[in-house]
Amino acid sequence: MRRMIVFGLLVGLLGAGVARAEGGGGMMGHGRGMGGGHMPLGEDPGLMLPLLLRSADLTPAQRDQVRTIMQSHQQRLQTLFAEVRTASEKLGDRLFSAGDVTATSLDPDVRAVLDKRGQLMREGLAVALEVRKVLTPAQLAKAADVRTRVRALHDEMRTLLGPPPGMPGGEEAPPQ
Repeated sequence: MRRMIVFGLLVGLLGAGVARAEGGGGMMGHGRGMGGGHMPLGEDPGLMLPLLLRSADLTPAQRDQVRTIMQSHQQRLQTLFAEVRTASEKLGDRLFSAGDVTATSLDPDVRAVLDKRGQLMREGLAVALEVRKVLTPAQLAKAADVRTRVRALHDEMRTLLGPPPGMPGGEEAPPQ
């Protein structure tokens, strides 16, 4: 079960990368995390998979079904993670290469990264939707309740801590 949760976290994290790359919320610290207005795990449905699995109290039969779903997508997800990494490295290499570099000259590389991240997000969402079908209405309701409670906790953290340094309304980031 622990391995499924870790795998689910990896699936969920893919959505955060896409949200960040496209200028959205995503994980804490990129424009909208702790000081923003979104929960720390963003609003991406793929990020809810670990929450669903942890709070759903799966039966042994459901655990077996989820394990089968995860295994059926594992190879494709691993391939997509590698392709995202390769495309991102290529973009980074070009960004820090000698000579003039402009946003326009990097557009093909940015599009390649976004395309691969989009494929990864769609695959992760497919996993989440398949897993969701395994859950009972009561388990889904419990997961929704936990999600609401996590949002409330995030709101309380934001109230207590304020925006992160370097963000609008936050402390200035220390000079480097």
